[in-house]
Amino acid sequence: TAYEIKVKEFGGLKKAVDMIKTVVETRQKREKAGKPCPGVWGVCTGDQCCATGCMCVQKGKYYAECQIPQGKTTCDLQGEEQENKKKKKALGVLTEQKADLIKKRDAARQE
Repeated sequence: TAYEIKVKEFGGLKKAVDMIKTVVETRQKREKAGKPCPGVWGVCTGDQCCATGCMCVQKGKYYAECQIPQGKTTCDLQGEEQENKKKKKALGVLTEQKADLIKKRDAARQE
């Protein structure tokens, strides 16, 4: 159903947005420990940590790698920030759509 699709989409995007803060914290901890996050094409499975400006992209169920932000030619902090803003904006839209679907579902159950 449309509701189930939105719930699944919302869950994945919510997880991605929640990881933004976690990645920043992980970068800081790893830098202090002398074990910086990997750069382009590095494996980021697990903590999803990539060098500043790179994005961790899930490539399969058990594998993720650091990549250049979409539309950029190198790992770029501005590009990473733009990608994160897109995720947050999309999450806001999905949150509204999910709430609307819940209202419609509940109204249909009342009939």
